[in-house]
Amino acid sequence: MASELLKTRLLFFFTTLRLPRRGKLTTSTYLAILGIGIIAIVTIVVTLILQRSRAGPRFTVYPLPSLEATKSKPFLPDYKYWNLSSSHSASAWDVLGRHGDVLIPSSDLDGYGLPRGLETSVDGYDGFPLSAFHQLHCLKSIRKHYVALQSNTPIVDSVDNHVDHCFDYLRQAIMCSADMTLEKARVDPDGHRRRVDGWGTMHKCRDWGRVREIVEERRQI
Repeated sequence: MASELLKTRLLFFFTTLRLPRRGKLTTSTYLAILGIGIIAIVTIVVTLILQRSRAGPRFTVYPLPSLEATKSKPFLPDYKYWNLSSSHSASAWDVLGRHGDVLIPSSDLDGYGLPRGLETSVDGYDGFPLSAFHQLHCLKSIRKHYVALQSNTPIVDSVDNHVDHCFDYLRQAIMCSADMTLEKARVDPDGHRRRVDGWGTMHKCRDWGRVREIVEERRQI
């Protein structure tokens, strides 16, 4: 790509350069043209080097398969996540966000501009959680804390500081993804449209099943 850009700029320079008629070129003219050409080449090369240095590594994250948000999905109530006192609901929440780490060869980290990941039991590999799973983990922690407060149950794990972290982490995650879907109004029994609950609105989503598959593929060595 850079070599093609260099060729294009040089071609433009020499095709737009107006030379004197044949027989009228002097030594000083030749030297002037040569000097201008060298300056042009040096300028272009320096510009390309600076652009590359500012661009940083080729990848800023490990190249997972491209997965665009192309699945149309309505947001609808799923009551297995609603009941705070139900063991069935607790089990459903417990599954979410579990096993969301991928293993990456430690020798590949520098090449992809990655910092060190989590220590793992697999020699030569670092572990990296996908942000979506971290977000679900945080939501589970907040729910666990809320359920304990609602039922006056002592919290065995000290999660206070973790919950504080989770509120801010989820805030930033929501603002980062910034879903700009327009949500329709809810029609009240009296026919008025005063509220929005988000249900029934279509969103463009990533296929969560495929996300899980990608993670599972990279949990195996």
